[in-house]
Amino acid sequence: MNMIRTSNQLILCLICMASVLLLEGCRSTAAPEDPHRVLKTPQRPAREYYSAMLMLDADPEDPAYLDLLKKMIFSPGYVPKARQAAFNRLLEHDPERLQLVLELNLPRCQMLQWRRMACELIAEAEWKQMTPTLIRAWAYPMPGWVDDDTERPERIALEKLHGTADLSRVLLEQMVQANPVTMSNLRARCWELLHSLGRRDILVALLQDQSIGPDDPMLIDMRKGLDRLGIIPINREEVLWLRALCAPENSEFFEELSIATATMSADRREQLELRDLPITVAAYRFQPERLTADRETLYRQLLNRRKGRGKLHMPDFQGYSGSFTETLQGARRELDWGDLVAMEMAMDAVDVPEVRAHVFDYADRDKLDRTCEYGGIIRLDDKGRFELVEYETAVKMGDLRYDSTQEMLDDAYTGLFHFHNHAQDFRNADYAGPHMGDFNYANNTRANCLVFTFINRNTINVDYYRHGRLVVDLGTISRDE
Repeated sequence: MNMIRTSNQLILCLICMASVLLLEGCRSTAAPEDPHRVLKTPQRPAREYYSAMLMLDADPEDPAYLDLLKKMIFSPGYVPKARQAAFNRLLEHDPERLQLVLELNLPRCQMLQWRRMACELIAEAEWKQMTPTLIRAWAYPMPGWVDDDTERPERIALEKLHGTADLSRVLLEQMVQANPVTMSNLRARCWELLHSLGRRDILVALLQDQSIGPDDPMLIDMRKGLDRLGIIPINREEVLWLRALCAPENSEFFEELSIATATMSADRREQLELRDLPITVAAYRFQPERLTADRETLYRQLLNRRKGRGKLHMPDFQGYSGSFTETLQGARRELDWGDLVAMEMAMDAVDVPEVRAHVFDYADRDKLDRTCEYGGIIRLDDKGRFELVEYETAVKMGDLRYDSTQEMLDDAYTGLFHFHNHAQDFRNADYAGPHMGDFNYANNTRANCLVFTFINRNTINVDYYRHGRLVVDLGTISRDE
């Protein structure tokens, strides 16, 4: 009797356990009770998003549902497959909403797998209306993502939409036809991409054809730069730079440029870049002999000045591809007239006691502030005196970064140097000189740059750098006690 009771109890227990497991299994596969909440919540498994979308597909044009799908496209915390499902639904039921969210977010998207997938989806849909967005995204710098520009997914998508041979034509058409005011950024990006594709000839032909855009403000400024200075901007930042120099408030500066460059040889004029123009005006105003000095003389002068300025300090680039040098001798082949005169002026600036004192004072304050690095510009005032101008960082993202504000960039168009500090510690020699983020900044802005680094409390190292990873250690300066 006891054995029978025990057996019955065991059977009942097993039945209960099976029921619980069955209920749990049903619960795990059941459709979500609140699909809106599921789609709102990041970091869920893809299957939960799929189930929620299937439930809400009963009314695919419900505004609340479409808003949630829009949120999923670029908000953090959603797996790419879930984003793809949201993309496809928006493409079918609200393509205008999808186009807007892509226009706003795709160019700066840092979720690389999804960025690539989104470009592929645009191409698969043969969605040519997204051409301007793909152009802007392609032009946006993404260092370290792909080694070859032909592998950029935005470019691949454009080639699928328009054909490989027609990329230059597409870029030219977009630039010429886009609204000069509301789409000025797109136009500058088209200019940049044409140059990067090696189609400078198209840009020259465009500027020489006066029948195209005779009243177009951007083309008027670009023609002025070519006709008066022989300069064609390389990228978007240089387009903005030249346009700023052509503005009425800089008319005197531009006229001096025209006079100064007229004294140069044709070869030197052809080598000028936007970053050389403030150097040229400064030399014209206060040291005109530098305008016509030959490159070898300038190099020898600089080499002699460097000898008495302390030993070389540079960061460790072990593990990074490419070669790195910070010596004058190592950089000699790459140095042009503008580099040599710029470095002479940088030495002139830090040799001024008031400027040197300002450099140390600013670095001291920077060391105490752990929220960001400090930076600004160095320029000449109307009397030919060097001055260091401080600008707060655009965002505070830690003690290893300085972000230029637009105000600083605007003011730097007629200044000599952008600069920032490496002042995290008084003994900071291991970080003396620019590093990878600084190289990216120089490549984007194409400005002449300086970085000031503490070697010890009373010594700061000065490095000159610009695009193309060209760096020259200009030696050290000492605190005036």
